[in-house]
Amino acid sequence: MRTSKFPSLIVFCASTLLIPYCKGNPALKFSNGTDGIVAAPDANNVAAVISAENGGVIQLQNMRLTIPAGALERDTEINAEWTDVSAPAFDGATKMGHGVKFSPEGLQFQKPVEAEFCFSSAEFSTRNLNEKSAQVYYADDEGELVGMSGFVDTNRHCVTGSLEHFSVYIPAAQLLGVGNTQPNVSGANFLPSGATIMAGLPVRVRTTITDFNTGSTPGTIVSAFLIYCRTGDASCSLTPASATNKVPLQPDTTDAGVANRYFATIPESFVTLAGFRYRFVATDQVGVTRQTGIGTRSVTRTATALRFNPPAPFNISAGFVRNLTLQANDGTAWRNIAADNFSISGGIGTVSRSGSSTVQLAAVTKGVGSINATAGAFTASVPVNVLTGMLTHIELMDNNQVIITNPINMAAGQTYAFDALGYDAFGNTAVINPTFTVQGGVGTVSAAAVFTASGTAPLTGTVTSTIGGISDTVAINVYTQPTVVSTNPADGAVGIAANTPIAVIFSEPMAPATLVASTTSGCSGSIQISSDNFLSCIAVVSAAPSMSAAGTVATFQPLLPLASGNVYQIRVTTAAQSVNLINLSLYTSDTGISPSVNNAGNAIWAQSVAAGNGYSGFWATATDSAGNVYAAGLQAGNLSYTYGSQVVTGVSTNVNAVLVKYDSTGVPQWARTVDAGGSYSLFQALTVDTTGHIYVAGIQHGTSTFIYGGQSVSGGSTLSNAVIVKYDTSGTALWARSVGVTSGGQTEFRGLTVDGASNIFAVGYQFGNGVYTYGSQSLAGAVGGWNNAVLVKYDASGTALWARSVSAGASHSQFNGVTVDISGNNVYAAGYQRGTSLFNYGGAAAAGLSLIGNALLVKYDAAGVALWAQASGAATSDAAEFGSVTLDSSGNIYVAGKQQGTATVNYGGQTVSGVNAGLNSVLIKYDVAGNALWGFGATSGGDWSQFASVQTDPNGNVFVAGYQQGTGSFAYGGQSIAGSAAAANAVLLKLNSAGVVLWARTTSSGTGSSRFNSLTSDSVGNIYAAGFQLGASQVIYGTQPAVGAYASGNNTVIVKYQ
Repeated sequence: MRTSKFPSLIVFCASTLLIPYCKGNPALKFSNGTDGIVAAPDANNVAAVISAENGGVIQLQNMRLTIPAGALERDTEINAEWTDVSAPAFDGATKMGHGVKFSPEGLQFQKPVEAEFCFSSAEFSTRNLNEKSAQVYYADDEGELVGMSGFVDTNRHCVTGSLEHFSVYIPAAQLLGVGNTQPNVSGANFLPSGATIMAGLPVRVRTTITDFNTGSTPGTIVSAFLIYCRTGDASCSLTPASATNKVPLQPDTTDAGVANRYFATIPESFVTLAGFRYRFVATDQVGVTRQTGIGTRSVTRTATALRFNPPAPFNISAGFVRNLTLQANDGTAWRNIAADNFSISGGIGTVSRSGSSTVQLAAVTKGVGSINATAGAFTASVPVNVLTGMLTHIELMDNNQVIITNPINMAAGQTYAFDALGYDAFGNTAVINPTFTVQGGVGTVSAAAVFTASGTAPLTGTVTSTIGGISDTVAINVYTQPTVVSTNPADGAVGIAANTPIAVIFSEPMAPATLVASTTSGCSGSIQISSDNFLSCIAVVSAAPSMSAAGTVATFQPLLPLASGNVYQIRVTTAAQSVNLINLSLYTSDTGISPSVNNAGNAIWAQSVAAGNGYSGFWATATDSAGNVYAAGLQAGNLSYTYGSQVVTGVSTNVNAVLVKYDSTGVPQWARTVDAGGSYSLFQALTVDTTGHIYVAGIQHGTSTFIYGGQSVSGGSTLSNAVIVKYDTSGTALWARSVGVTSGGQTEFRGLTVDGASNIFAVGYQFGNGVYTYGSQSLAGAVGGWNNAVLVKYDASGTALWARSVSAGASHSQFNGVTVDISGNNVYAAGYQRGTSLFNYGGAAAAGLSLIGNALLVKYDAAGVALWAQASGAATSDAAEFGSVTLDSSGNIYVAGKQQGTATVNYGGQTVSGVNAGLNSVLIKYDVAGNALWGFGATSGGDWSQFASVQTDPNGNVFVAGYQQGTGSFAYGGQSIAGSAAAANAVLLKLNSAGVVLWARTTSSGTGSSRFNSLTSDSVGNIYAAGFQLGASQVIYGTQPAVGAYASGNNTVIVKYQ
């Protein structure tokens, strides 16, 4: 039979990071079947009425107080409150965090109360403290902080011990020693408390002495003394060599499991109303001595009588035990005092010290006797009548001797250690060894009274203990143990928004009160988020989570944005419980999550073509999840071009499509162009799917066969044919697709995107009202003699799933850009339509006001049904066109492009006015319903400007790129920039989601023109802008130079910004 032992020291370690937390949830039941209360996460204290008969448990953040049955004289409301205490000044101890105040203050217990306070290991490692030296200082009645001892569990970072009275406690530890250091002496602990010192009674003085040398290597104490004098006695010396009163300190073994504690007694003749002075001296095995400062203790009370409590004669059955408390009267009240000298008469049994003020009688033989004690000149005695043993009832208890009053909830495989006590007719107790039986197949009980749960949850049964025909039964519920299924953002996610909420998804509905995060930087609470391996943790807005999904999802909002460049791990401790009060197994994320960078617009590198005797340019760019960046465009002639160390040679004397892969540092990894073809080709759209496959689109001219890395494809038109090619990450072409046509015409793909299932959406135009075939999909335009906007959906294998164009219209229409959300359910195509007639896009129609061109945005569903269409309104002689479109994480749409002239153009209620008679840049934000939320353009500038590409980052910021003409200053909101070239200068802007410009960048040096045609961002928020620059002279982007290879034309350029 396993029985509990309760050490009688007054010590435990408060949490180093007790978070303000804690009004309790009434009548909460613990999974171990005991009554108690757990603090709720919206206050800083907890309170509960604990039954004297049954005991109970109180939990406040990292502190758990277990009050065994019989520890209280009567049912009592117990309070625990987070508080702060001045750092202990005694012996150089370092405060480790906040403390806790227990009340009723000074409450004395009839038997020790077991407590466990846990703390963060980071409190030691980051401050060079010795964890093995951790202990608690408590505030005595004179406000002095007195050190105590305890058992330190360095695996769980907890200290356990026992309390005999309530006070305020604060944890502290010593610095790690270097070499052989002096012993540490933790001050005087007067038992059972300083408040009970009375003139005329001896004083039991206790202290803790530790000796940790280099690192945390323990030393050995070979001698220790207490020196004392009456206050005011000038003849009494406290100097160790000449001390008048010097008594050896003896090891105090009262409490099992507690080491390094010593005691001595000051005789009653030295305890007077004058008070006394004292000090300790300790020497280790190599002769290093520690001499403490002199302490002074006042004495304000005088003993007048002595008694046992309860004082009346009592009956007890043989084989049972009873605890009695020794008390002295100071003229106003009876107070617990140290029980040192006691005996028993009548041969009825034995007595032993079971606490600082408690004597335990073990009745053995029937008869009459008494228990006696002396303290100073006072004596106390209580008669005892021992009767024949008679067991009246038994109680099953947990291993802390708290009576089990509720069902025990467990998961299969978990264990539970039982204790059982027998009671006689007079309320005395006896340790018993009953037999156990289990019903319901819920588990087994070992010979040591350890129950192991088993069976398939949910399952209900019982455990019954029986002895002498008397039994007690408790219910057992076997439930599924909760696990962490995943987190959101998922483990390993990168590029998350800095202010993103963090959610933990559980397999079972969870008890919200057990899911707590810290509102400070300490790693406390059951849910922790850290970027330094949990040496510290981030603070959250509220310690209590937002619960959803029937209690299986707990969401926390970080107090401050997550720092870019950090990797944050999520840990859920075993304190987290399901609604069935089953504790979680410890969970720690493997990889962690990484927030995006707060892009400040600093150019990190710039790359151009290193060699090539012809013109080249990039028209599209995209990144993969590994941080690689791809740029696509053209290079002129059947010449060799060098990108870094990668050389690629074209086949056409006109222009050839080109695709280059760069790593995140700007080093080209490979380059690809066409291997064969009878005419020219170019790539002007690019996207990458979640598996890292690359898709490029554009045109190839004529009906000849073009070969892209072994993949052959022919178009049906003698003019331009839309083409799309898929590559793997190593640059191997996997397939190529073009367009068939039954009559003359031409097609072109100008935009490309991919959804989460690797479906590809390509946009552009087809000329005239002839029938074009995209794989097995046939599509006829509505307008003869003009371009007709086209949208085609392919699957990952290149099979065309559907194709859409205009079903009615009177002039040109064209899509230039396309984007899709991750689900693939919402597709947005942007471009323009010409004239004031109504254009129908298969279910949604739009009409513009300009005879020349109206900017166009159409929303489709996953099946290609147009849901709505928006066209801009402008003067008949002016024009507008969208060239690029993207989404943010909330589904808002951003479209960028140009408008002509100084007239005001209306975009669904949001207007933008041009500042130049030529081209003017424009950026519009729409919501998911197609409502324009704001419009933006250059607010001043002496020449042309145009936005060619738009991109968002995970933080909801918007980046837009293009060019501005000339060296004059252009204003974008409150940001003004001037380019270095008299011709075009590449432009990059960052705006927040409200349309406020945060910064603007252009070239800082260089006379050659430059232009950005495409933007992309990586998973952590770096921005890449691709385009071209003119000539072989140097162009500087911020601080990063790029030098082209061809002096007489354009050269590719790609720039990374951070």
